[in-house]
Amino acid sequence: MENNIFQFVHYLVGRSALIDQIAVFLAKYFPYFILLGTIFFISRVKTWRMKTFVLFVIALNLILSRGVLTEAIRFFYNRPRPFEVFNFTPLVNASSSSFPSGHAALFFALGLAVFNFNRRW
Repeated sequence: MENNIFQFVHYLVGRSALIDQIAVFLAKYFPYFILLGTIFFISRVKTWRMKTFVLFVIALNLILSRGVLTEAIRFFYNRPRPFEVFNFTPLVNASSSSFPSGHAALFFALGLAVFNFNRRW
């Protein structure tokens, strides 16, 4: 099933310049918008003490999920990226192993921390 999903997504590459540009934007630049949204979220917190606490919790979540947990899993389970296995040139270069996804771990931890403080966000 995993291979079928990959083949479907890879089939779309090069078929439309718009789809390729959207994929590159989401992979390269969208994380900066999420970071700006997080900074905006922290700036809307009322007191400096609470802002510091929110920033500390978010930073701790990010460090533990991306810096510790993801790297610990990668140490024991090294999985190559699809472009290394299937020998093609990716739209966006990546250097580390593919599982677990550092981006996914980072954004999940960020989303969970923000959700913890404000469910509407």
